[in-house]
Amino acid sequence: LLCDWPADEANRESFDVFLEDAEGRQLLRLQARRKAAMLQKYRSMACVRDVFFESGASFSAALKQLVEWLEFSRLHGIEHFLVYTFRGTEDAVKEVLMPYLREGLATRIHFDDYPSDKIHRQHQVVQDCLYRAKSHTTWLL
Repeated sequence: LLCDWPADEANRESFDVFLEDAEGRQLLRLQARRKAAMLQKYRSMACVRDVFFESGASFSAALKQLVEWLEFSRLHGIEHFLVYTFRGTEDAVKEVLMPYLREGLATRIHFDDYPSDKIHRQHQVVQDCLYRAKSHTTWLL
């Protein structure tokens, strides 16, 4: 799919995206936002899915493991993280992620929809991460 992009809108930070069928009926509408820092090129990036709800450990233990994993990955060369949150997780991870967000080490991508099907949720994150990382990194974890 290739669309002409108006030159006067190239630097906007948010815009509406919509899909229509052949009859002009709206199929999907969402607001997309971009972060200027994501335009830079990284040697390595990592996608961080909603791991905080997947382990059998308590919620606070899972968040601690998230921080440990982020730090471990930084020590091994990951330069930027795309961290995914879904409805219901944003408050819990906000405080934990804030230092990474402020330093520009992470970008948080939030979905209001929280699919109950784990496979669907994982596909949603993987597809979005591949799209966002395209042309911005050499290696993606």
